[in-house]
Amino acid sequence: MLGDEWSRINNPLNSTSNIPENLTHYLKDYKQAGDGFRISKRDIKQTFHAKDGIKRLIYQESEEDQSRIRKTTRKLVNFLREVVQEDNLGLTGSSLFRAEIEDFSDVDLVVYGSDSYKLMSESLKKGPLSEIHFRTHEEWKEFYKRYDVVASITKEQFARHMVYKYDQFLIGGVPVSVFAVRNRDDMSLYLSYKNSKIEFKDNIELEAIVNDDSESMLLPSFYLVCDSDGDKYYVCNENRAFLFQAQTNNRIVIKGEFGNDLGGNKWIKITPNNNGFILRVDEK
Repeated sequence: MLGDEWSRINNPLNSTSNIPENLTHYLKDYKQAGDGFRISKRDIKQTFHAKDGIKRLIYQESEEDQSRIRKTTRKLVNFLREVVQEDNLGLTGSSLFRAEIEDFSDVDLVVYGSDSYKLMSESLKKGPLSEIHFRTHEEWKEFYKRYDVVASITKEQFARHMVYKYDQFLIGGVPVSVFAVRNRDDMSLYLSYKNSKIEFKDNIELEAIVNDDSESMLLPSFYLVCDSDGDKYYVCNENRAFLFQAQTNNRIVIKGEFGNDLGGNKWIKITPNNNGFILRVDEK
């Protein structure tokens, strides 16, 4: 959970502060560096799965003893357990270790499987919890500026496409980020890409219709699209800004690097470094 090589664990408000109290007993020997504490995998004596965070939150803690953030997280998880199998939910980051900092930390929610992610999104769209707030168009414009979003689109374009998405919201004033993780049923396009030898060398921009969005919320995300001539393209996106950017039957504009695999299939690759993007036509 803490990384294969080096991970930085510290109070984000003070880069030379002590490790949060709830973490110290999980670590063996550590030493303080100028920019925080650094540990190698030799220093890790126990690791945790994101699913452990749900078990600890719901079954091993008394709600009366939980902080405001923990109580808010518990309320969200209890709602989602009604629509998504509990085994397909997890918590990571500070939420996993019960090391949240009041009025600073967010909730990092993990959802396993594209089907579970879509169930979650559809349920949140219906607005069953009055405390949930999805950022407005103007709020997303401020978010873009404040967080220095790495995407080759304008602040206005970013804000217009983010209001369609459900992987970032607030509940009771606490920010929530949702991370979708592949399961066995979400490997088709990913394995096709991983097992193909593709040389990306040309830039391309085209308008197309989304035929398959089943792996669009995962990272890397994939779409199968079709242009006006009936040509099919597989789109591989490695930029989190464009996760779940479009759904089946949406018309989109894609910009990225073009290549063919050995079977003649056409691919477009989008990364934070190649100025690529995916935009719905009504957002262009």
